[in-house]
Amino acid sequence: MTKSTRKPGVFCLEGRWSGRFTDRSSVEPILDILDRQRIARYVHRDVATIHDFEHYLEQWLQPGYRKYGIGYFAFHGNPDVFHVGNTEVSLDDFAEMIDGRGAGRVFHFGTCSTIQVPPKRLRRFVKQTGARAVCGYKADVDWIEAAALDLLVIDAVAHYKRIDAARNWLDREHRGFLRRLEFKMEWRT
Repeated sequence: MTKSTRKPGVFCLEGRWSGRFTDRSSVEPILDILDRQRIARYVHRDVATIHDFEHYLEQWLQPGYRKYGIGYFAFHGNPDVFHVGNTEVSLDDFAEMIDGRGAGRVFHFGTCSTIQVPPKRLRRFVKQTGARAVCGYKADVDWIEAAALDLLVIDAVAHYKRIDAARNWLDREHRGFLRRLEFKMEWRT
């Protein structure tokens, strides 16, 4: 397996985890660990509305952010959708927003159940967006466990040039964890 020498970037959009203003839950400390360990640099934005989401997504899709090739979407989710504020965004809606401009990027959903769809549907998402890969959880997941696996997934994608090599490493080193959280990854072949 060929390891990459590049330091990739992560572009993270994160929703609110509760309606309480005192809730400080965030995936940003995970990103900070990756940055401090010189695994990946990052951009993190809190997203409260669909308008915020669309604005930041448009920024990420600009050529100037191409070095931030890992999109990390941390929201509440259900099968085939994730929740941005009061709006449900389906994988089809998301693919339309991207409109083929996701070439070479990895889309990681740190969401419950969003990719609980047939593999054919995920392959269509990869094709429609131009993505290198899409991954996430088919199950409703524990927040802390999902955050830990998100860290491992981003680390693997950052270290390996080939997505299948990253997936193989994850499977070899963390198979039980992947199965318990029903992790799924589809990539461009």
